[in-house]
Amino acid sequence: MSAAQTERQLSLPLLASLLLNALLIGILAAHWFKPDGRPEAHRLPAGLPSIHALARGLDANSRRDLRQQFGKHRKAIRSALQAARASRQEVAIALEAEPFSGEMLATAFAHQRQADTAMAAAIQRVLLAFARDHSLAERRTLLRAMSRDGRGRGERRPAREEGAHPTGRPLRNDSNTEPPLD
Repeated sequence: MSAAQTERQLSLPLLASLLLNALLIGILAAHWFKPDGRPEAHRLPAGLPSIHALARGLDANSRRDLRQQFGKHRKAIRSALQAARASRQEVAIALEAEPFSGEMLATAFAHQRQADTAMAAAIQRVLLAFARDHSLAERRTLLRAMSRDGRGRGERRPAREEGAHPTGRPLRNDSNTEPPLD
């Protein structure tokens, strides 16, 4: 067997091995760096849309503008997100405490409300800055993304009729079929 034949026989398996290793590294990197890969890493409080859900229906320039707005407010959003996570942890600790303290849980819930409100305010500042500089069509796209369940993964609601309530409910409830809230 000549050196050239041996080199050819080794080059194909070596190339296949390199490609397989590159594929495995890519899969592992995608898994490790994916936001949903870590349970609480990038999860927002319920009801707040993620940047990915908001940007999904926008054109490339609008997506870039939205990401820039989020970038400008990154510190405020990050600190609000950390406070929201800490407040949820505080609620978990209060619920699991023995002996149980209703006062401790009430305080934890109050902290959670404050943190969630601060988080919502930080994201809403970004959306306000974005909406100021964009057309009605782009703002409607943003509204549709904000209205979907699961932060953009749910079904779209049917278009509402002119003069209808945004939730699709009638504007007035003339019937007395619903019990009053206490």
